[in-house]
Amino acid sequence: MDAKKVLVSFLAIASILLLAASASAADVTTNANIKVDDVTVATYNGSVILGDVASVIAGDTVTVRVEFTAVADFDLVTPEIQDSISNVRLRAEIEGNEGDVTAVTPYFDVEAGKTYVKTLTIKVPSVDNKDNVKEAMTLNLKLWNAGSETKVESLNLNVQREAYTVDVVSVNVDSSLNAGEVFPVEVMLKNTGYNDLEDVYVTVKIDALGIAKTAYFGDIVSVNHVDKNNDDVDTVSGKVYLTLPFDVKEGKYTLEVVVKNSDTTVTETEEVFIANSFPEEVIKVANGLFLINPSTELRMYKVVTPSDETIVSVQAGTSKTVDVKATSAGYTVTVTRMNGEVVGTFSFDASSSGQLIVNGSPVVVLTAILAVVFLILVVVLVVLMTKKPKKSEESESYY
Repeated sequence: MDAKKVLVSFLAIASILLLAASASAADVTTNANIKVDDVTVATYNGSVILGDVASVIAGDTVTVRVEFTAVADFDLVTPEIQDSISNVRLRAEIEGNEGDVTAVTPYFDVEAGKTYVKTLTIKVPSVDNKDNVKEAMTLNLKLWNAGSETKVESLNLNVQREAYTVDVVSVNVDSSLNAGEVFPVEVMLKNTGYNDLEDVYVTVKIDALGIAKTAYFGDIVSVNHVDKNNDDVDTVSGKVYLTLPFDVKEGKYTLEVVVKNSDTTVTETEEVFIANSFPEEVIKVANGLFLINPSTELRMYKVVTPSDETIVSVQAGTSKTVDVKATSAGYTVTVTRMNGEVVGTFSFDASSSGQLIVNGSPVVVLTAILAVVFLILVVVLVVLMTKKPKKSEESESYY
């Protein structure tokens, strides 16, 4: 009796396992047609029949279209045939050497005997083989839900490099620069396209400062046409030199590298810090202006007062003091370049001539008075020792 019970239990468990195995092996479809961008790559009728090999471009987004007829499903508990399958999804996968790329549709339901068309888009992986302009990859598809599954795998794709593309391999530039400096930017380029790149130019610029420089890098062949005997290589490098203004404001700036020819344009950016010990060309001092020229060229300025206009020259690497004797409150002096560009406008007050300004910062009145008294004592001492007045340092004065 116990043996019979054990045998019945065993048969029941075996039947359930058999049904579960049958259900897990059930198909969503046994009839499908698969296309990649309108190219029929395979048909499925229980087994895979390969079609044409679709040629696609690395980095492009392609459309995978699956047209199929749904089959009946089997209930997991009873052998009753179900006429619909719920929560089905379509998954596409492209196997690339740098990693697989996948895309999955949302859930949908199908009814037995009905035909459906499902599409999804998927980005093609890049060609990882540095020695070839194309690479063979495989496309795998799966239609499934919790109890049914249909796989169509190992569909062939021919993945080509883009027609014209260039990779900025590296941009080497000092991260910290100084105002007025001439500095190099070293750029390395690699042709990662299918075809040769002709007449490639590289422009380096800092738009915030209005400076740019362009250099000719020549032709860059594709890897398919590399001929080391003729110095034809798919990688080139060169330097572009930029000159920073002397009056640049200290801070961080974005440096752009633009690679361009008639077929393609690529831009890379780098952050640089520019230091400047003399950000101001003209500084207001006690009773005048202090003009600084840290550049390597002569600078000319116009100093305009309410009653006069005078040209002042400052030699390269030098400075010059301009005395201003204000005759009224709100006495305004404007400094411009020779082209009329305003460098700065400064206001002087005749009633505040006792205030001492050091590097643009006011010093308390007491300190100013003590400094003036000290200077007077020094002058008196010099007069007593030499018995004649000493000429003061030459400067230009405006009234």
